[in-house]
Amino acid sequence: MNGKKSFVLYTDLIHTVEQLPDQEAGVLFKHILDYVNDKNPATKDLIIKIAFEPIKQQLKRDLQNWLKMCEKNTENGKKGGRPKKPKKPKKPTGLNGNPTKPKKPDNVNDTVNDSENVKKDIKQQYGEFTFLTTIEYSNLCEKHTENNTKKMIEILDNYKGSSGKKYKSDYRAILSWVVDRLNGEKETGIPKNNFGVNYRSTSNPYDDGSQERWMERKKEKDKLAKAKWEKEHANDT
Repeated sequence: MNGKKSFVLYTDLIHTVEQLPDQEAGVLFKHILDYVNDKNPATKDLIIKIAFEPIKQQLKRDLQNWLKMCEKNTENGKKGGRPKKPKKPKKPTGLNGNPTKPKKPDNVNDTVNDSENVKKDIKQQYGEFTFLTTIEYSNLCEKHTENNTKKMIEILDNYKGSSGKKYKSDYRAILSWVVDRLNGEKETGIPKNNFGVNYRSTSNPYDDGSQERWMERKKEKDKLAKAKWEKEHANDT
């Protein structure tokens, strides 16, 4: 870990670990320690691999933040240390007017029980725009294989990124239409664009060689296909 002697495990990891048997939870913890000690651990256990993936991504993000902080501290050291914060002006003590009423202490009954609001499974980021819980990702892998699951996440991620579409549940969106999209590509052997239209040859079909005319016709077709697709999937949320 580039000389880093410590790392952070977040408390919400318990929602993943609680789903594992004690033996596999121990294997997962040892797997994490091997990773942060640069032993490049590998496992054939699909459950361990799935549970570790979001932890691995978070460890990478934390490491990048730590490296940036080290670099910033080094630059500050070259300049003579961290710059001093400007002194804040003292607040005036006004003697005119009625003093504000003191706030009443909070009622014990108003205390919110945080444990009741904590979700049993926190969503993890599996793409730039796609979020799934560990259980949802595991279910997709078991039903469609991990390789196909990654392809479906890529299809959904590309669509959300290009269209700005948001779903209440990316997992339900995958089950609703992404699975059919992937199966359709396998059957035809032709990849589809984000609106379900097969890609065709990009050669110019016009005899007069008008590239501009061909491009305008292509844009018009894509626009119509997008409108049709969005109408058909308006309720996929």
